Parts: sequence; structure tokens; C-alpha cells
Amino acid sequence: MKRSVTFNDERCGRKPVLFTEEEQTIKKAALEFSRNGTPLSRECLKDLVQMFVNSLPLSHQNALPFKDTRTGDSFVRNFLNRHKERSLKRRANLEKPRADAMSPVTMAEHFARLHQVYREYKITSAQQIFNLDESGFSMRTVHRSRTKAVFERTARSNSKELKWSKNAEHATIMPVVSADGRVWCPVAILPGKRSKYRIRADGKKETPSCYLPSNAYTSYRDPAGVDGAIFYDWAQKFVTETTHLRQKHKNIVLTFDGYGAHVSLRALKVLKENNIVVVGLPAHTSHRTQVLDYSVFSSFKTFFRSTLNRRAIGATNECRNDIYTLCEMLHEAYKRSVTYNNIVSGFKACGIWCPTRKDIVPEVINASDITNWQGYESQAAAHRGYQELVDKFKRSKNLLVSDGEVLNSGTINTTSGALLTSEDVLEALQARSDHRAAEEQARNSRAEEACQRRAIRIAQAEATAREKELAAQRKAAHDRWLSQRSSRQRQLDENRIARRQLAKMKVAAMSSVSIVAE
Repeated sequence: MKRSVTFNDERCGRKPVLFTEEEQTIKKAALEFSRNGTPLSRECLKDLVQMFVNSLPLSHQNALPFKDTRTGDSFVRNFLNRHKERSLKRRANLEKPRADAMSPVTMAEHFARLHQVYREYKITSAQQIFNLDESGFSMRTVHRSRTKAVFERTARSNSKELKWSKNAEHATIMPVVSADGRVWCPVAILPGKRSKYRIRADGKKETPSCYLPSNAYTSYRDPAGVDGAIFYDWAQKFVTETTHLRQKHKNIVLTFDGYGAHVSLRALKVLKENNIVVVGLPAHTSHRTQVLDYSVFSSFKTFFRSTLNRRAIGATNECRNDIYTLCEMLHEAYKRSVTYNNIVSGFKACGIWCPTRKDIVPEVINASDITNWQGYESQAAAHRGYQELVDKFKRSKNLLVSDGEVLNSGTINTTSGALLTSEDVLEALQARSDHRAAEEQARNSRAEEACQRRAIRIAQAEATAREKELAAQRKAAHDRWLSQRSSRQRQLDENRIARRQLAKMKVAAMSSVSIVAE
């Protein structure tokens, strides 16, 4: 049976090696790989064409100018020239959870929720919108071992690892910013169980916090990261710090991600009682919705790494690498990165607040940001669907009532974000907390009962051992008495025999005396 052959006669130059229908098949397959988040590289595209050619009839395979049915670079180049809607780009690697989270529904619900929160709680000023996030820093973020360096051309490329780079300290800093560009008191978590200090040359004590921003709160923990207790302490200090602002505007909005330490029942209760509305950002979308992650931490880490690398230039084996040095470098990078321009541009780029519109900016999400467009024919169609869903959810869907699922760890599953200070969330967290407390009490009761049973078994074993010991002692005493009794009996028998012999001797002597007398 002959195949229908259609040549692309409208194009100038050499005709394609494959027929138009065959190229369309390859183009659709390459598009499908791109949609699934696994785009084909140049070599993978060659492999795809080779597998397709191998499926063709042998007569057609022999007619193709391919070596061993595999194409060359010229075919890929001409293929891309013929299909201008396809191009080779450098991969922007995105983790699968992040790629799946960037869907039209998730992002539409996020921005519609922010819009409803602003209307419900009368958020009309940039002063009322806050964002926080934390990031870890280590002294080991110096040049990677595989980074190229300058060596003598004919020498080996060996380098020594100094002691200075081995005892690396780690710290976490949690900045707090508002949409008007203000920087509020950050939290620095340093390694250790308690505060450290050292004696200066003038005899005065200094702590690592002396090298941090003057308004920073300092906590110590191993490992140096945020937990529920630290976040609760910060929430109380944040309430005190924003007292004047809340008296002026009544309500303020605080946005952060769904990290487990942030979703603390005690902290959320404190924030809600003081008119602080907490909005949880959608899970795995911090690269597009988290202000600090989007516009501050990138430059923060860059400045910190450059400071660390400059310090490493003059490092010797005797140089000290301690928490004081880390805090000093953190402060320097903090001043250069947590700036007014970065903060304001970050809020606008993430769509949380636009100074001119005084509302959300859902238009900042481009078609290329929608990486999960299942159910749509293209990214452009998914982006149009996202814009329609934003308008639809604003009008018809009540997103002030959160339906976040409480996980076994006691945190909220904020897949599409959540209003964390809503009654539903707090009740769910309280129910989960009560359930965990009941489970803990039941475990403690079972452990106590097990301890009691173990104590009873130990007491019984000790009593049994004592009884055995007493029985052994009684038996030993009885055996000694029996042995002593038998020895006394033998002694009595011997004495009786001796007396009898003595009596016989006396009788014999008296008999001999009487005979002599006669």
C-alpha cells in the first residue's frame, strides 16, 4: 500500500529529507516532551528521529541520507529553521513539586484570596502588608572545589584545604519587610545552646549579636534553624513592634510560606488576637510568590559569598573561623541586599502589592510561569485560563474560609495557600493539637503502666531471688548442723567405747589384785 506523500514545495532551497507528515509527527512528539517538563536536547532529538526512522519501512530507510539511520547536526539545524515555533533554549531547571504547583487554579486562588483579604480587612496602604522568610548561611559557601582557578600551565592543579574551611559555622537569618520598603527587626538563629561571649582587649565582653544589625533578635539553637518556640517568641515581639501601626490601621497582613515552624498554633493565636491577618503562600511557589526569596535572598547570598571569598584570599592555616566572623559578614551582606528598592520591587514583582493600583498584580504571572498546564492545549491557553479564573474567583468563590488539610505533623497543607488566622484553620490546628496531646497522654500512660509492670516484675524477681538465697542459707545451715551432729555422735561413741575399755581394764586389774592377795 502506497503512502500519501506531500512535499513542502512552498519552501525555498533543498527539500526536507522526511515528508511533511513525518516531520509533523516528530514535531508533535518533541512538543509533548516539552509539555511534560522533560524537553529534548539536541542529542535526544536525534535519538527520537532515529527511533522514528527505524519504524519506517526498510525501503524508505535505505532512501534516507542518514548514517545508520541517525541524523546529524545539519538535520537538527534545518528542522528548527523550518519550524520557527521551536527553538533550543538553556534549561531553567525547576523541581518537580514546584513545576506541578504553578498551575492556573493554584495561582488564581492565591491572588483572588489576597484581593478578598484586602477588601475584607480594609488594607489600603503599603504599610499594612508584611512578608517574612528565613535562609541559612554557612562559612562553607566559599568557591566550590570544582570551580576553575588560576594555576601554572605546566603544573598540577592541586590545592590544599585549610583548617579555616573545616570548622564552618552555620546560621539562619529571618528578615521581616513591609511593602513600603521598611525593614523590621530580623531574627538571627546562631548555633549553640546558650549565648556566647568573648573578652575584648579592653576587658569588656562582646557577644556575636554585637556584629549583627542593631535591631536584630538573637536566638541560639542546635541546629541553627527556626522552630516553633523561636517563631512564637518572634510573634510576641512583632506584636509589640507593630503596636503603633495597628492603632493607626487596625489590621495588617503578614504573608509567609507554609514552613512547619511558621504554622504554630500558639503563634497564630497571638497574631490573630492582635489583628494580624496571616496569609499562607501556596506550597512550592516561593520562587514566584515569596518576596524575600524572589528579590532579596539572591543578592544576599551573592554579597555574602563575595565577602567570604574575599576573606578566603588572605586566609592562612592559623586564621580563625568563628561565629563572630560569620555574623560580621552577614551584617555586611544584609545592609547591601535588604534595601528599599529590592523590597518594593519584590512586592510588585510577586504581585502582592502595587503602589499605584493599591491592590494585587496578577498580571505579573507570565505564560512561561505556568509550568503545570494539564487540561490546556498550550501554555498560552493555560495563561488565558488563569486570568479568567482570577476574575471568576474574585467574584464567586469565598477564599476567606480556608480548607487547608492538617497533616500528621500538626501543620497545614497550603497547596493553594490558606488564610491561616481563619477560624477553620485554628480549629483544625487546635483539634489536631488536642488529638496529639491525647495521643501523647495515652503514650505516657502506656509507658507508665509498662514501667509499673516492669517494676513489679523486677520486685517479684528480687523477691524470688531473695527466697532462693534464704533457702540456700537454711539448707547450708541445716547441712552444717547435720555434719556437726554426726561429728558429736562419733565423739560420744568414741568416749563411750573408751569408758567401757577403761571399766574393763579396772575390772581386770581388781581381779588380778584379788588373786595375788589370796
